[in-house]
Amino acid sequence: MAAASAQTLKKLSLELGGKNPQIVFADCDFEAAVDATVLGMHFNAGQCCNSGSRVLVQAAIAERFVVAVAERARQVRVGDPLDQGVQVGAITTQR
Repeated sequence: MAAASAQTLKKLSLELGGKNPQIVFADCDFEAAVDATVLGMHFNAGQCCNSGSRVLVQAAIAERFVVAVAERARQVRVGDPLDQGVQVGAITTQR
């Protein structure tokens, strides 16, 4: 990729070893992307090898997207995973 882009002086950025990006484009289903991002951040209390660890968002919707994800994340119910209605809880025990 680098050699091919160098021949025409095109800018190139490679994801080499970056962990689990969630990529969101401006033409996405916005609500579905917000839901998927929040789920990716909280699924299995974040202790999952494919949990979303970063979000790459197209500039045209970035500000709106950050606000929506923050609002949705504030609605996630955290607590004892055995309590009904809790969405995120510890996956370990005191022991």
